[in-house]
Amino acid sequence: MRYGKNILILAILSGIGLFFYIRQVNSDRASGISVLVRQPERGAIYKIKYTNASGGRSVRYFKVAEVNEDNIAFFRGRLSGWNASDVFLDDYETDRMVHFSPDDLELMQKGKFSNGEMKNATLIEIERRNARLPENSLC
Repeated sequence: MRYGKNILILAILSGIGLFFYIRQVNSDRASGISVLVRQPERGAIYKIKYTNASGGRSVRYFKVAEVNEDNIAFFRGRLSGWNASDVFLDDYETDRMVHFSPDDLELMQKGKFSNGEMKNATLIEIERRNARLPENSLC
C-alpha cells in the first residue's frame, strides 16, 4: 500500500512541475512574439492559427519574403492543417505573395485579425532560422 501512495505523490509532483513548465514556455513564446513582431526579418517563419471559411480550425505557416515600412510580404504555406506535422506545413508557394501590414500583425498577436480566408487569426509562433539568407535568395 505504501508503494501506491509514493506513486500518487510522484504523479502529483510531476503534474505540478509539468504545469509550471508549460506555463513558462507559453510565457516565453508570448514575450518572444512581442519582440519579434515589431522587427520582421526576411526568412522568418510565422505560424498562424485561425478559423477557416467553413468554420474549421487550421494552422498555416507564412515565410517573410520582403519587408517594407508599410507592409510585409509573405510566401504562403502550401498546406494548412490542424495537428499536422511541421514537416508537411513548412513548404511555401513562392510564385505568389500575401501581404500583411504591421497593424495586421499586431492584431494577429491579439487574436483579432480577420480577412476573407482567416477569421480570428492568432500569431502563435515566430521562428527565425540561425543562418541568414543571402540577399539574392528567393526563399
